[in-house]
Amino acid sequence: MLGTDVDDTGGDGPGSYDVRGNVWHLECCNPETDQAWGVFNSVLGWTNSATLGSVLSYVFYWVMVIVVLVHLKYKEVRSFLLLFFTSLTQ
Repeated sequence: MLGTDVDDTGGDGPGSYDVRGNVWHLECCNPETDQAWGVFNSVLGWTNSATLGSVLSYVFYWVMVIVVLVHLKYKEVRSFLLLFFTSLTQ
């Protein structure tokens, strides 16, 4: 016999989620049982289970943010140097 905290049909403990396609499942931070995490779930979409797709999309998002910021910094430095050298030659 298993309790509802371990059973596959109820609870949120070990064995209560399908591990196929999941990267992790946290025992804490459950938005269904804790009201504070429920706010994060409502506003930010927080869940205590991470799928492969959610982790990859998060990584892809931050890679794109880094690429954009590096590109903007490159453009800023390039335009400053161009302005600086143009003012020296005049």
